Amino acid sequence: MTVKRTLAFLIFAVTAICAIPGPPTARALDYDCSDFSSQAQAQEYLLPGDPYRLDADHDGIACEDLPCPCSSAQPAPPPSPPAAVAPPAEEEPEPTFQAYVACGLSSYAPRAASCPHRSRVGAFFRSSEDVEYEVCIHFPGGREICAANQQAAAGTLYVNKVTSNIVGRHKVIWFVSGRRIVRYFWRR
Repeated sequence: MTVKRTLAFLIFAVTAICAIPGPPTARALDYDCSDFSSQAQAQEYLLPGDPYRLDADHDGIACEDLPCPCSSAQPAPPPSPPAAVAPPAEEEPEPTFQAYVACGLSSYAPRAASCPHRSRVGAFFRSSEDVEYEVCIHFPGGREICAANQQAAAGTLYVNKVTSNIVGRHKVIWFVSGRRIVRYFWRR
């Protein structure tokens, strides 16, 4: 590969992962059973506390009326009651993070494990507090591209555009303060 081609590839790759300028307006994501095509897909979005109200009878199975493929996961046992000891008042709660890949760049694009060829792919990130994060893409051929020093305001959903026409499994990893917080795989 010539120096010009290598330089052009590196410039293309770095611009492909850079964040879209200007933070988008934070919007709360809300899902209903009608947003999913199968019970197994809805089950992936069933979180502790059921914030999307996908488990009407609270048995740990989301959207039971949707067609299969169905999740083979057994419902989680009910949590044990919390201990009576209260945490010290000085401790700050740990920040929480949400990071995922979607076939699209809209804040409404649902999480995806595979994206069609030529579709837009976004690496989404949200934090419960202001942080600086880094997102790295590992391509099927072994290359890795990272976008460091990404600023995230608390509660705002950010998207880094991922440009890749390479067929195969991609890995996206988010880091905060040098610590890996989420690893997500998707296929093209």
